[in-house]
Amino acid sequence: MFVKRIYTAENDNITITTAGADTDLWYIAPADDKPVYVCGWNIDQLTDVGDAAEEMVRYKLIRGHSTVGSGGAAVTPTPLGPTDGAFGGTVRGNDTTIASAGTPVDIASYGFNIRVGERLWLPPEFWIPVSQAQASFVLRIMAAPADDINVSTTIWFAELM
Repeated sequence: MFVKRIYTAENDNITITTAGADTDLWYIAPADDKPVYVCGWNIDQLTDVGDAAEEMVRYKLIRGHSTVGSGGAAVTPTPLGPTDGAFGGTVRGNDTTIASAGTPVDIASYGFNIRVGERLWLPPEFWIPVSQAQASFVLRIMAAPADDINVSTTIWFAELM
């Protein structure tokens, strides 16, 4: 596997509310003929810090939605290489109306303790491939937390040659 470019996309201090339901923390749609591979992510919770506030939050990795969600914002990925070009696909963060349609496939389900946060780094043989034919990759919070929380989150992904 020969890496062409590695990008990060980050959202700092966003709110996930109890009024919502599922939230797409990340939505990535690759550019034409430029598949991406998701390498890892972190989710750090910033507001609930005591034992009494501890809870587990479920999230899921999904590939294949063809309609992007809304309520969040477009995010401009940062290339890690100083001479690398801009990412040609679409990245969105914190969509409160989730992505839909297409042929979604659940890749994996996880849970994280909000006091500890989540850092998941995938070895290259487990990077998650997404091509334009598969439409998109989504990292989705599967239910509203017990109370509003603020999180900072970053996702790392690569374009391969």
